[in-house]
Amino acid sequence: DTAGSEIIIKYDIGANSVIPENVTHIDDFAFAWNQGLTEINLPAGLQSIGFKAFAHCPNLMTIQYDDTYERWCQVAVDDTWIYENGQMTELHFSDTDIPMIVVGVEFDSSGKGKTEN
Repeated sequence: DTAGSEIIIKYDIGANSVIPENVTHIDDFAFAWNQGLTEINLPAGLQSIGFKAFAHCPNLMTIQYDDTYERWCQVAVDDTWIYENGQMTELHFSDTDIPMIVVGVEFDSSGKGKTEN
């Protein structure tokens, strides 16, 4: 049922942002190339995150998901939802103090993953 729910298609926000509770879907590229985004809160009712939704956000360090890790595993998340960010991002859940580390992988022109020297 999507009555009363919202989809984020494109969202240009500041450094620290909270996505409204009625948002259930984050569309492809919705937050992509947002250089100022450092932290974001995702609502518990989230059902899906699209293709490269948070790609190329080099300063995104913390994502807070307002529900449990078990519930996060039920969210339909595209494999490239966080992509080419150049650093590790901590994904926090409401039921644990131990974050999941998400790495936005960057690829060179050959398609191989780059590594820091």
